[in-house]
Amino acid sequence: MRQLELIQYGVTDIGLIKMKKLAIKTIFSHVAIAIISTIVFSVIITFSLIYMGRNEYADFCKTSSRYVASEVSNNLSQKSIKNVDNIKVGNLLSNEDYYYFTLQDSPILIQKSMFAKNLATSNLYIKTNSGKVYWVIKTPFSKKSDFAQIVAPIVLNKKIVANVIIEPYLKETKAINLYMQRIMFSGFLFTMLFALVLSLIFEVRLIGPMSALRNNINNIRLTGKINWKQVNSKDEISEINDELKEITKKMQEANQSQIEFFQNTSHELKTPLMSISGYAEAIRDGVMEKGEEIDALNIIIDESNKLSQAIGSILYLSSFDGPSKYNYKEVKRINFYESVEELALKSVDVQSGKIEIINNFPMALSVELEVEKYNKLLNNILGNALRYAKSKIYCDLIIKDKDFIFTIRDDGPGFKNGEEDKVFERFYKGEGGHNGLGLSIVKKIVEAYEGEVRAYNHKDGGAVIELRFNDFYRYFMV
Repeated sequence: MRQLELIQYGVTDIGLIKMKKLAIKTIFSHVAIAIISTIVFSVIITFSLIYMGRNEYADFCKTSSRYVASEVSNNLSQKSIKNVDNIKVGNLLSNEDYYYFTLQDSPILIQKSMFAKNLATSNLYIKTNSGKVYWVIKTPFSKKSDFAQIVAPIVLNKKIVANVIIEPYLKETKAINLYMQRIMFSGFLFTMLFALVLSLIFEVRLIGPMSALRNNINNIRLTGKINWKQVNSKDEISEINDELKEITKKMQEANQSQIEFFQNTSHELKTPLMSISGYAEAIRDGVMEKGEEIDALNIIIDESNKLSQAIGSILYLSSFDGPSKYNYKEVKRINFYESVEELALKSVDVQSGKIEIINNFPMALSVELEVEKYNKLLNNILGNALRYAKSKIYCDLIIKDKDFIFTIRDDGPGFKNGEEDKVFERFYKGEGGHNGLGLSIVKKIVEAYEGEVRAYNHKDGGAVIELRFNDFYRYFMV
């Protein structure tokens, strides 16, 4: 039942949301983002470091091989050797770390450690290009080999007489890369820990306010005091909490208004019914004297008419509780000036000269409105004015820009202090009032046309009912 009441006011019970699930999702999302970001970053950095490290190390070895080749070339040049075809380079090399031999008709200078390894595996590979200085890396980035072969030519008299082969040992670069990977892994663990701590902090700052909001929603009721907890998160959650608090307040006010409406309705209907019932029973039991029965019947008729009017007003007023619809079938052209004059003709007080209606509405001003709503609006306002006026009623219209301001003023006693805001409440009756629904109906009709209504006392005395409509030209025909 409670959930249905809340849904009626546009509020659903979201207290069924499990905050723990939201917390888990929050933590998981933060950790997942941290893991993915760290892995991608680590892979990119690792491969970049491997590539840069090996290239730098290879460049160093290239420089070394060129240096050895240059030293041998300079040594040969100093000996003024002219016939390079018959020279034995090995006899001129003093570096004991190198062997000299010929492979596939190409003179070779090679590191001893590399020479022994390649003879054992028959895996020596040499590539030369006469007349050009270049280097060859046989296995540049292979994970299966710890070596890369680099070749530099020995040039004498613009002719390659031999090649220097250097095989750099790449395990040093692998050790550096492994060290970098360990650093990356440590950073990954730190990032994971940081993401977890950040998620827990975020959970406290998010889930705490949402839990308070959930508790507030679960405590919503149409009657009684609500222990509403304030949310100080200074974000959308606190704004939603404040808005829900305001909605709840309006719900309770609307519910209280309905309760009072039903109570007042019962009271208003009970009084004439008791009067009708009492006189009817007296007539039935024959307790009235001769001639009193006619008076009793007249009272019954009067009370029946009051009862009928009250029921009609209640039903008409309740029709505004739902969505307001403009009934085009009842729309007719209405002249304000003429409608006031017609109402004056029906008033006994006006016709007898007791009260004068000073009609200042423009005679040529016409409006297209729903006839029923307009008649009830005018009858209720003028009816009140006729009831309290001493001698005069003033009907005026002021146009300011797009605002149309209608005022109906009487020269009666005016409103009592603080009564101005109460006169539009349902069943509020002043002295000499009827059922207390007239001005409530006026307010509903004015609001249906997106207008405003207010009551106040005139500076010269008397009560004023003011109707204000913005951009009301669409209804008028001049």
